[in-house]
Amino acid sequence: MFKFKLLAYCIFWSFALPGQGGAETVSAFPFHGYFSQQSEISEPGFKQARCAFAFFQQNEDGSVVDYVLDDPLFKKSGVVKYRRVQTGECKFDPLTKTDECAITSPGAPAGLPNTISEYYENISADDVTLIAFPSKEAAKIFSGRIQRLIGPNPVRVSKNYFHRCEGFDENTLSDKLTNMTTHDPQSLKYFVLGRAVSKTDIPQILRVMEEIGPKALNATLPGQ
Repeated sequence: MFKFKLLAYCIFWSFALPGQGGAETVSAFPFHGYFSQQSEISEPGFKQARCAFAFFQQNEDGSVVDYVLDDPLFKKSGVVKYRRVQTGECKFDPLTKTDECAITSPGAPAGLPNTISEYYENISADDVTLIAFPSKEAAKIFSGRIQRLIGPNPVRVSKNYFHRCEGFDENTLSDKLTNMTTHDPQSLKYFVLGRAVSKTDIPQILRVMEEIGPKALNATLPGQ
């Protein structure tokens, strides 16, 4: 799979989601908000720090939008604005804990798929782990074989990790989200899967978080 996480579409599944029987059930997304993609070993403060550069907005109706920081604008004037990279529409099946998302990527690098499906492996209050598949059928087959991951022919999967962005909400982002699409290479580097946050990024991260609000700033890089 191309080394970019497409959406972070479809965020959470509930431990008590409705739906009985064998028929496929499409459910509204029970959780929504703003999340960033992480590496598996991200430390807590650095999980929040990545939100300064890139995050996605997951809505209850299944729609999702990926945003990245407008890097040229911020470095020129200190103004925090986020441009769109891609949007999607997702449907969630609570019976199999899988989703299917149709993706539109006007600002994303070429080569990204137009659809993606994921199996919801794990969820906590602030973190979620999804396993990405090239099709809904593959995701659902996996959901029925979740105990068969060891042995001579283990299932190979790509895991995606997401973290809730503290202090990011409709009020704090009301004047920062735009409908404009970015094609700027410097901004799009923030969209790269697993891009690590380095010490050289810290001054910029703190300035961005300060503009978003005290809750976002206080959750970033504890001890800095």
